[in-house]
Formats: sequence, C-alpha cells, structure tokens
Amino acid sequence: MEKQIEYFTQYIKRNPFWRFVAVYADNASGLHATQNGPGYQKMLKDCRKGKIDLILVKSLRPLWKRCKRNT
Repeated sequence: MEKQIEYFTQYIKRNPFWRFVAVYADNASGLHATQNGPGYQKMLKDCRKGKIDLILVKSLRPLWKRCKRNT
C-alpha cells in the first residue's frame, strides 16, 4: 500500500490544477470494516466541508460497494 500512496501523492502534486489534501486509507478488510474506518470517515467529513471535489482511487470496486450500500 505504501507504494500506491506514494504514486498517487506524486501524481496529484504534479498536476498544477489539483491540490493535495490528504491520504485517506484504512487497512481493514471487508466492506463493513472500511466503511467505519477512520480514513473513510475523515474523507466523508472533508467532502462535506468542501475540502474535496475530486477523489482518486486505485480501484472503483471497493468505493462502488460503499456508495451502493449508502444509497
């Protein structure tokens, strides 16, 4: 996971139109564990505060499962 974080951090910082906010990562396995994870909850909080308007993810599948359950 460390290499993925480094890759995306640098990818974001190289784009002059983006501002890096934070890394939101949880090492839990399973949908329920990650949905309640502190990284995921912090990301939702920052989205509500307007700090985030774009989220980059390695894979859409875990995020899609979370969003699908929340609707």
